[in-house]
Parts: sequence; structure tokens; C-alpha cells
Amino acid sequence: MPPLSGACGVLPDSNFIGRKILIDSTLLIASTIPYGAQLVLQWICVKILRRPPEHATSSRTGRAFLLVATLLMLVSSTVSLGLSATHSILDGIAISNDAAYDSHAQYFEGLIDLAGNITKFLNIWIGDAIVFWRAWVLWRHKRKAPQVYIPALLLVCTAVCVLSVLFFTILTATIGRPSEEPSSALFYLTFGLSAATNLATNASIGLHRKAVREYLESGNHHASHEKLLMLLLESGAIYTVLL
Repeated sequence: MPPLSGACGVLPDSNFIGRKILIDSTLLIASTIPYGAQLVLQWICVKILRRPPEHATSSRTGRAFLLVATLLMLVSSTVSLGLSATHSILDGIAISNDAAYDSHAQYFEGLIDLAGNITKFLNIWIGDAIVFWRAWVLWRHKRKAPQVYIPALLLVCTAVCVLSVLFFTILTATIGRPSEEPSSALFYLTFGLSAATNLATNASIGLHRKAVREYLESGNHHASHEKLLMLLLESGAIYTVLL
């Protein structure tokens, strides 16, 4: 009787396959919870931002920026969740088939990883840009102050790291594994810079505490945008980490 093995060795134990599928399914279901909350907030934001401004002095450019940013976060979050589900399904199929990938399966999984990285890092940078926009609006009379240009510098550095991560990810997908180490380092550096951008920007807003309190409690239409979009940003950051 021939041995029960494939091209890569002995078939995985059925208990291991079951545990792997259970863990992947649990993580995927858990990631839909913050995604659902984010989806509701994004729908509310889009509905508010599509209304005509109540005041003639309302910035149409600012509203357009927030609307586009919110829609991009919605699309990237949805695509990211779909890619995670696809990756989990392919992973389960690979394990149950003795993990023997053919070249087409490897190429397709590489494309999924690449697209997943693009959507996740796009979501991160858009979130950072939104929170920086809040500080930019509040410090509109002192935009050359350190509390503005330091977060701006961090935001630019984050964008450079995001582009570098995507470059090394594409390089890895095309030529193999030589670029895995720098890509991994840039991956963690990007998350660190993103966190630093959020901390620096929120510290800048904290320095403007009185103006922020008046801005959020004034009851105008912009204040409601700020409350919703800040909650959206926080949920988006948590969602990105979970994925």
C-alpha cells in the first residue's frame, strides 16, 4: 500500500487541520465586529458630508477631503476583509492538500498578500491624514509652530515608509525572498511612525485644549463631523491591528 504522503511529506493530522480552520475562522469573525462598527460610522459620515453646508463660510475643500478620505477608508477596509477571508480559505485548502502549492496558487496568494498590504497601509495613512487635518484646522493661525510641523514631518515620514514597504513587498513577490528582512523592518517602522504621528498630533491638539473644547461643544455642523470622524479613526486603527 503506498504511503499517504504528497510532494511535501506526510499529510497533516486531521486534528491540526481542524484547529487551524477553527482559529482562522474565529479571527475572521472577530475582525468583522470592528469592521461593522466602522461601517456604520462611515455610512453616517458620508450621509452628513453629502449634505449642503449650512453656513456660507463652511469650507467646501475640507468637506470634500473628508468625504473622499472616508470613502477610501470604506473601500480599503472592505477589500482588506475580503482578502483576509480569501487568504484563510486558501490556507485551509493548502493544508488539507498536503500544503503542496503549484506555481499558480503561490502566485495568486502572493497577489492577495500584496493587495492586503496596500489596503491596510492605505487605511493607516488616511487615518493619520485625517487626525493631522484636525490639528491643521485648529492651528490655522500658527501653522509654522512646532506643534504643527512636527506632526506634518512624521506624517510625511510615514508616507515614505508606506511606499517603501509596498516597494519591497512587490520586489519580494517578483524575485523571491531576498527583500523579506528590510520589508519586515519597514513594516514595524511604519506602524511606529504612524503611532508617533497620532501621539504628536493629539498632543498638539491637547495644547489647544480650550479651542478644541469650544470647537467640539459649539454645536455647529463641523463639530459633529469631528466627533464622528475621530471615532471612525480610532475604530479604524483597532480594525487595522486586528487584520
